[in-house]
Amino acid sequence: MPPVSKALKGFLLAALPLSAGAPHAALAGDPRFRIVLNWTSESIAPPRREFWNHFELNFVLIGGRQIEERTSRDPSPTKRWSPNQNRTVALGDQYAVGQWPAIWRIVDDRTLIRIVAYPSHSWIVRVRTDGQSSCSATFEWRLKDGFTEFQGWSEARKTATRYVNPIARKWRCEVLQQT
Repeated sequence: MPPVSKALKGFLLAALPLSAGAPHAALAGDPRFRIVLNWTSESIAPPRREFWNHFELNFVLIGGRQIEERTSRDPSPTKRWSPNQNRTVALGDQYAVGQWPAIWRIVDDRTLIRIVAYPSHSWIVRVRTDGQSSCSATFEWRLKDGFTEFQGWSEARKTATRYVNPIARKWRCEVLQQT
């Protein structure tokens, strides 16, 4: 694991006693983040058209060793969070996003990444932070060798999809108020 910056180390050290043993609930001092992304891509099948997607990721870094995450694809302000979209995982441990493997990792002293490995591609969310008051996010859709298009699942249409040209159109990363 890469070395951790003083900013990241400060809040990691404060929470380290929490990290031993079973998963723990987030505490008031644990850093909390929200990433909201609206992106488009061009559907190849079924019908060819541009479509918009929404993704929201709320997460807490617990004790510097675990991530508690909550995700939603519902853009409405009154969204409902389903239980299978809430999870606590150890940094570096593989877990499932739907049926696909995912992992959180520390890249360097200010950067975390979340990778989901779909059959045709990897989707990477890179979060940079000072650990206390600011963050930024970037997104990458990386095709695997031998693939020329992305494959996914449309929950709304209950069917497999194929698409090209995913583009992040609007996004924000927020450090949420510590409670």
